[in-house]
Amino acid sequence: MSPHRLTFRERLNRILRRMINAEEKGDVELRGYLNYTSSDRESRDIEIDCVIVVPNERREIIAGSEQIKQKVKRRLGANLASMLKFGVSEANPSSDNHFLFRRHGDELVEF
Repeated sequence: MSPHRLTFRERLNRILRRMINAEEKGDVELRGYLNYTSSDRESRDIEIDCVIVVPNERREIIAGSEQIKQKVKRRLGANLASMLKFGVSEANPSSDNHFLFRRHGDELVEF
């Protein structure tokens, strides 16, 4: 692995440290996402986009990411839940919770 590539845990810790050190403690959008394309079977292609708005606190972000993982696991299976990636960004007035997925280019479906 390249010395410039960060593991998921290192990225998460950096994000959390920045948030903890931030002076303003507003809400953040926690996004769990996956864009998987199968090279041999189009029927396995899937896109997942889940967002929840949580307080800008470490324990809330960790709990929120677990909530997203569990919801994906119940609906789409443990394998896809384990492949999720997470990101955090500042919430805005139009931020809202949603849990969406689509298979092989179909319409987005809420779960």
